[in-house]
Amino acid sequence: MKFPMRRTALFVLLASPALAVDYVREVRPIFEKHCYECHGPDKQKNGYRLDIKTVAFTGGEGHAPNLIAGKSAESPLFRFVSGADKDLAMPPKSKLSDTEIATLKRWIDEGAVWPDGVDVAKVVDRLDWWSFKPLKQGAGSKEQGVDAFIRAKLAENGLQPSPMADARTLIRRLYFDLIGLPPSPEEVLAFETEMRRERSKSREASASSYAASSSPS
Repeated sequence: MKFPMRRTALFVLLASPALAVDYVREVRPIFEKHCYECHGPDKQKNGYRLDIKTVAFTGGEGHAPNLIAGKSAESPLFRFVSGADKDLAMPPKSKLSDTEIATLKRWIDEGAVWPDGVDVAKVVDRLDWWSFKPLKQGAGSKEQGVDAFIRAKLAENGLQPSPMADARTLIRRLYFDLIGLPPSPEEVLAFETEMRRERSKSREASASSYAASSSPS
């Protein structure tokens, strides 16, 4: 009575579909052993690396895409490591075993499933740099533009901004910065006069604005 049950269990095992190739347990160790030396975190020949999913599927120079899910025969990577491409056999030092080649073939033909979030390394975005990002106004800051950031950094370090330069100092700085020569006495006098006029207008405008805001409606 036990033999039929054994035969049934054996039949079920034989009829069960083989488990899909697991990238982390079966495929990545092959890449680590044979490919990372030239296409890993330390070196990326032809701009190609096999330790990062996005680059493995889309990167590389001359043969991209190197991995075509479901089509091992059309995937340049498999052609290189299997010896199908006689002109460019990879890796150059240590060839893959027949078992490793079969594993890669099955993995690609099954859809080259590479789960998200399993990569140890990450692609560095070369544009993710502070100078490429838009400035953000600090909360509660009344200053505009770069002045707000400078004043915040000064406050962070317990420093006070330098007092505002007078007109004579300002025009000398401008002239030396822009043309490398000092302004003439006439130019200094004209600039000082203009600065006094602008400050007078500014004070008048501020006074008018204050009067308008404080008057009863």
